Amino acid sequence: MGGRLSAPGNRSIKAVLLEKDLMLLDYSRPHMAWFRIALFASLSAALFTVFWQGAGSVDNELFNLYAGARIGPRGLYDPHNFAQVAASLHAKVLEARFYYCRMPYYAVLTKPLGWLPFPAALVLWRAIQAAAIAAAAFLWPGSKSKFALAALVSLPVIWVISFAQDVGLVLLFVAASIALRKHGRTFLAGAVFSLCLGKPHLVILIPLVMLARRDFRYLAGAALGASGQILLSFAVGPPDWPYQWLSILSNAQMHPHIEAMPGLRALTHSKPGTLLAVVIATSLVAAVWRISARQSVERAAAMALAAGVVANLHSYAVDCILLLPAIVIALESRRVLERAAGIFLATPIPFAAMLFGHPAFLQIGVLIVVHRTASWSWVWARTTVPPVPARVHAGGQPDS
Repeated sequence: MGGRLSAPGNRSIKAVLLEKDLMLLDYSRPHMAWFRIALFASLSAALFTVFWQGAGSVDNELFNLYAGARIGPRGLYDPHNFAQVAASLHAKVLEARFYYCRMPYYAVLTKPLGWLPFPAALVLWRAIQAAAIAAAAFLWPGSKSKFALAALVSLPVIWVISFAQDVGLVLLFVAASIALRKHGRTFLAGAVFSLCLGKPHLVILIPLVMLARRDFRYLAGAALGASGQILLSFAVGPPDWPYQWLSILSNAQMHPHIEAMPGLRALTHSKPGTLLAVVIATSLVAAVWRISARQSVERAAAMALAAGVVANLHSYAVDCILLLPAIVIALESRRVLERAAGIFLATPIPFAAMLFGHPAFLQIGVLIVVHRTASWSWVWARTTVPPVPARVHAGGQPDS
């Protein structure tokens, strides 16, 4: 075997270790499984009870999308139009919600929301987000049960549903994309990933993963899908919408409460802080590249999502829902530090601390998970046997 370690039966040491992990994490006892489900569901209900009251009947994340759907693509970037919608609903709304930060195509896709009364649209949107998160747990390759249990007690999940954010759909699109990629539908997987264009800054490292893996069909599908959405934006929006859109994104009103961001914007208000932010972001990008070239696509994508939450200048607590895949991987790790970081990130502690202006706890947890996974990549690479010809399924797609 040229000096490489190999387990009996032409299997890699990595495969044997994974089998042992699964044996150690065996949750096959039905009574324990039901107990865990009941316990986690109770905790989830308690968290919803605490935070549901904090979500305003109109002053929530849906207002921006709802108002944009009613205003239409040509008036999206005038905050006065959003103030008029708020007045028509007889509601006081946070000024930051008057700034539409998506491309015009998004107002076309969400147009049906504007046909409904706001209370009905709110119920529908919350149901869509809950269904999207559940579907993501089902689609993501790996442990479905651990993903579901982690989601039940995740404060970001509670916030996404309570405050009617749309990042649950981003998680679904990435999960569906990775599932399609695992089944050999590479071009379609890229096209599905392009639906994340509503929040591109959070998923920007996923294309980096595919570039490192030389998945050019995936990148072609993503480029085609994104091009279609951009062309739609030019078709329905004003001619200068890119300028208006970029002006909105650069507006300071779009970035309130920077001290509570999981990203690095708070560091950029001084030269030493900016340098530290660049070092952190660069290290995360390098770690994701290393993982992408040496580990499975789902592990690489999970770490890319986690790194993307931290290594950007505009993310909030709700966006931390994208940490779920990385948290599940860390919880299954055999390495103590990584598993401890996963347990920590699965609790409400780092997110509660972030709300009080201390995001460093969450950022350090993410850095540990991503960099420990990257540092372990060399073991995976050195203990993997040389590739054997892929078996072809009846459907004509090779094993991946």
